[in-house]
Amino acid sequence: MRYLILSDIHANLTALDTALAATKGKWEKAVCLGDVVGYGPDPNEVIDRIREIEAITIRGNHDKAGSGLANAEDFNPVARNAALWTRDKLRPELREYLEKLPTGRQRLTALPSFTGRRAMRMNTCSLRHKPSIA
Repeated sequence: MRYLILSDIHANLTALDTALAATKGKWEKAVCLGDVVGYGPDPNEVIDRIREIEAITIRGNHDKAGSGLANAEDFNPVARNAALWTRDKLRPELREYLEKLPTGRQRLTALPSFTGRRAMRMNTCSLRHKPSIA
């Protein structure tokens, strides 16, 4: 099975859609390593898309702050303002989705070890590079 590994989307729907288009038909299961929201203008739309592709997702620090589970006091001023803005913009059911995401390292039965397996890696914040296949 081929996996698409996403991380640090930060509410950037344009970047996420570009990554999905660039990898269309090349993966069978998506995994998101957190920071679905933060900084970008599309928190609701990005969460909707992540749920639509049924990505196995863990909660990042921006997801925690954006959902209100953390106060973001340890964030820099830009990140803190983005987290507060995100809290105001999130639909209630999507805030709940972020709150319920698992955190940190997880043993996911649906996700075997990547040792010896091929996986698509795509960090949506650095789309100037082509996706790599490990």
